[in-house]
Amino acid sequence: MQKKFCSTCEDIVPLRIALAGIPNTGKTTLFNALTGLRHRVGNYPGITVEKRWGSLRLNGVQAELLDLPGSYSLDAASQEERVVCDVLTGMQNGAERPDGLVVVVDPFHLERDLYFVSQLHGIGLPMVLAINFWDEVRKKRLHIDLALLEKRFHVSAVPVSALRGEGLEALKKKMLDFSKNSSASPRSQWVKEDVMDAKRRYQGVEENLKGIVRHPPKRDPCQEMLDQIFLHPVLGPVLFLAVTLLIFQSIFTWALWPMGWIQSGVDFLGRVLSAVIPSTLLRSFLVNGILAGVGSIIVFLPQIAILFLFIGILNDTGYLARGAFLLDKLMSKVGLNGKSFLPLFSCFACAVPGIMATRTIENRKERLVTILVSPFMTCSARLPIYALVTAALIPPIAVGRVFNLQGIVFLSMYLLGIFAAMIMAWIFKRGIRSSELSHFFLELPPYRMPHWKTVFLLVRNQIKVFLKTAGSVILILSMVLWALMSFPSHVLEESIAGKVGHWMEPVLRPLGFDWKIDVGILASFAQREVFVSTLAIVHRIESTTVKSASRDENFLKLLQSHYTPLVGLSILVFYALACQCMSTLAVVRREAGSWKWPIFMFAYMSFLAYGASFFVYQGGRLLGFH
Repeated sequence: MQKKFCSTCEDIVPLRIALAGIPNTGKTTLFNALTGLRHRVGNYPGITVEKRWGSLRLNGVQAELLDLPGSYSLDAASQEERVVCDVLTGMQNGAERPDGLVVVVDPFHLERDLYFVSQLHGIGLPMVLAINFWDEVRKKRLHIDLALLEKRFHVSAVPVSALRGEGLEALKKKMLDFSKNSSASPRSQWVKEDVMDAKRRYQGVEENLKGIVRHPPKRDPCQEMLDQIFLHPVLGPVLFLAVTLLIFQSIFTWALWPMGWIQSGVDFLGRVLSAVIPSTLLRSFLVNGILAGVGSIIVFLPQIAILFLFIGILNDTGYLARGAFLLDKLMSKVGLNGKSFLPLFSCFACAVPGIMATRTIENRKERLVTILVSPFMTCSARLPIYALVTAALIPPIAVGRVFNLQGIVFLSMYLLGIFAAMIMAWIFKRGIRSSELSHFFLELPPYRMPHWKTVFLLVRNQIKVFLKTAGSVILILSMVLWALMSFPSHVLEESIAGKVGHWMEPVLRPLGFDWKIDVGILASFAQREVFVSTLAIVHRIESTTVKSASRDENFLKLLQSHYTPLVGLSILVFYALACQCMSTLAVVRREAGSWKWPIFMFAYMSFLAYGASFFVYQGGRLLGFH
C-alpha cells in the first residue's frame, strides 16, 4: 500500500523519517540543520533513552524527522542500540515505524560506517546515505567515487556538510522519494550476529570498498601534534584536570552573578507581593510556597547553562572523548568509566546539572551508578552549613604552624564525600544487574572548531528539559513543605514541621540532635542551606540570613551554648552523606525514568548518613569527647 501525500492538505499524516548514524558522524548537527528550532525533546515511554524529533517541509510535504540514538551496530549491546532496532522494526512504544531512513556517514571511516549500513539493509526500509564532512573531503583532497559506492552497496548517497549547510536541498529531494515507497512492508526483527557473521560482513564491506576511495588522507600533522600533547601519559591528565578546574570554577563562581540577579529578582517580587497582599496566609503561600519554589528552580539555570555550554564545546572540538579516554582506566576500577568524571566533578557546584550531564554515558548501568553516587560530591549548597557549624562548634585549634582544626574538618567533609562515592560505586558495580555488556567503545574524532548553533541548541534543550520535568516536581514539593511549616500555626514550633521535629527527636537523639536540629533537617529538604536560616528561626534569631549566619557573633555564641563540638561534627558528617535535596531527587526521577531509583537513593544515603553520624557521636562519647 502506497502512502499518499498532498501539499495542500494540512491534516495528512506526515512522512516519518529516521536519522541514524554512529557517534561523532555529525548526526546531531545535521538534525539541527534540517529541523532548526522546530524540534522537541522527551523520553521514549518507560525508558530513559532520550527521544528527539522535529518537523520540516520537503517541497510542500510535511515530514517528521526522528533523531535515533548514536549506535555502532544493531547488536543490541546497549539500551540505545535496542531502541534503534525497535524503532526501525516498529516495535518501540512511542515511535511509529519510519517510512525511510537517513544514515549519516563519516567519509574518513567508511569501512566502520558501512558495516552499520550493511546491517541496516536487513531492516527493509528505503535508505539514503548522507556523506557528511564533504567540505573536509575537498580540503584534504580525498576522492570518493559515489556512483561506485551506490552501485556496490545498493543505496543512494548524497554529499553534505551539516556544519556549512551544503547539500541539504539534494538530501531533502532524496528524502522526499520515501513518500513513493510502501510504508507497509513487513516488519523485520534483527537477530544478533555471532562473531563469524560479523567477520564475514566486515570482509564483504572491505571487499566492496576497493576502488571507491582513492588517495586516502594522510594523518594531519597538526592533529598528531595535538594528540601527542593531550594524550600524553603525564601532561594529558594534567591538562584535562586544568580544563575541568576551569569548568568547575565557572560553575562555582561565574554562575554566582546571574544566580544572584535571579535571586534578587525573586526577593524583589516577594517584597512586592508582601506589600500588596494583606492576607497573612495567602501572602505566605504565594511568597514562601509558590515563589520560593519557583526561585529554587530557576536559580539553577545559570549553572546548567554554563555546564552544558562547556560540554557542547568540548564535545564538538573532540576533546571530551580524549578526556574520557585518559580517565577510563582509573574510573573503571570502581564501576564507572571515563565519561563519569566530568558529571561527578560538576556536582561539586551542584548535583542537578551534574546528574543531567551523565547523558554522555552510553552504558545504562554505568550511567545509573554515576547518578546514584553523584550527591556525595560536596555541592555549593552544603557550604553555608559547613561554614556555620565549623565556625560555631569546631574550635580553632592550631595543627602545626599552618593549619587549624576548622580547616582540616572542612576539607575532611569533601574527602568523606569522595571516599563514600567511590566505595558505593564499587558496591553498585557488583550489586546492580544489567543485561547490557559493560563496554567502553570510544572513537577519537578529529579536532574541529565547535558548531555554535549546535552548542546553543544543546544548552536550550537542557534548560527546557529541566524546567519541564524536574521543575514541576520541585514546585509541588516546595508547596508541601510550606504547608508543613505553616499549619496549624505560623509559629514554627507549633506547626506540623515543629511537631514532626519533636516526633523525630527520639530517633535522631542518638546522633546528638535535638528537635530544633530535626526541624532544620526537615526544612533543608527543600534546599540544604535552609538549615541555617531555620536553625536561626527556631532559636529566635530571625535577623540572621544564610550569608551572615557564620559571622553573627550572637548566633554563634547561642549555638555554642546549646551544642558541643561532637554534635557539630555529627551534623557535618550527616550532611556530607545524606541526600537532603528535593531538586536532586526530582532530577534523578527524570534521568532514571521512575521513582524507584530516587527513593532508593534517598533511603540508602539516609541510612549511611545516620550510621556514620551515630558512629561519630557515640564513638566520640565513648572516647570521652563532648
